[in-house]
Amino acid sequence: MTRTSSYPDPIEWLTGHALPFWSRNGFDAPGRGVWEGLGHDGRPLPDMIKRMRVQARQALVFASASAAGHGDFRHEARAAFAFLTQYAYDPATGSFHALLDRDGLVTDRTQDLYDLAFVLLAMAQLKAAGEEAIVAEWLPRWKKALTLQAAHRGWLETPEGRLPRRQNPHMHMFEATLGFYELGGEPAFLDMAETCLDLFRTVFLDKATGLVFEYFDADWQPVARGEQVIEPGHMVEWVFLLSEYERVVGKPCGVDLRALFDRAIGFGLDARGEFLLDRFALDGAAISPARRMWPQTELLKATRILARMGETLPAAFTPDAVYGRFYANYLDTPIRGGWYDQFNAEGRLISTYMPSSSFYHVYSALTTYAERG
Repeated sequence: MTRTSSYPDPIEWLTGHALPFWSRNGFDAPGRGVWEGLGHDGRPLPDMIKRMRVQARQALVFASASAAGHGDFRHEARAAFAFLTQYAYDPATGSFHALLDRDGLVTDRTQDLYDLAFVLLAMAQLKAAGEEAIVAEWLPRWKKALTLQAAHRGWLETPEGRLPRRQNPHMHMFEATLGFYELGGEPAFLDMAETCLDLFRTVFLDKATGLVFEYFDADWQPVARGEQVIEPGHMVEWVFLLSEYERVVGKPCGVDLRALFDRAIGFGLDARGEFLLDRFALDGAAISPARRMWPQTELLKATRILARMGETLPAAFTPDAVYGRFYANYLDTPIRGGWYDQFNAEGRLISTYMPSSSFYHVYSALTTYAERG
């Protein structure tokens, strides 16, 4: 790939700065998993409650890096995964509790489909990194949990069937099951991915507006208009994930990816037309006028995929242009390998710390930008 960007090489930034920094600073004491976040000075924030999903996400990142040859971070991947399996696991259901304190005491017993998806994502990359024993032990338990949350068309949000139903956990189930299918070819995982794809085409993607709806009732009907939310970051995230389906399965996904991308940037950009804002009502009013980092990572991935497909993108949305803005705004920080998470619509920094959870988005975006076309 030829890049014209004058910003740092993304893989060099990851391997030279981000992965060493987070492997060193991102972990609590041995046996205590990863910190929920670090201050902008790189110091841990020990009073923050630990989300189970963040342990899974960091295990995913370090296993991914190991599998890709970006360093040997299998120890870090095992450590993050071990904390969630030791303390968050519920043997009665096979699932995992949402929140833990620093010592592993459960503070929120919710068992969320979103979190379950990230456990599978972590296991897929642990498998890719050669950690077969971990996967052999925990995959049957994961399948038990999923069985308890099975529902008509997809899965329940929680074993109790919490409402509203959400597209976001099913999006990550699509990502996770597709990834696991690619590694092992087990047909059951492709069937799960196909279930999520069918939901996207027939439920999540609203034919009348071209928007991706977030919330639904028990029968997969959109919630009332005033309660509906649009997240443009998820729309461009689907562009990438649907392209992954086409790559892995070898057949069209049945969705016009360029049209989905154009609708996202036509609906969700800030006033300068450069960054995606977070959340909107159906009438286009910004619910949250902030621009967090993660939608920009998904925007970068989508532009890379479309460019690889041969699409001619507007000058402001070529992969190099998006990467340049992304790096200058979010990654060019005093802590090399760190990031800023959130700005307001006027470009003023409003986040006060670096969420560990963001590494999942950053790693995926930079490796996609560097390697996918």
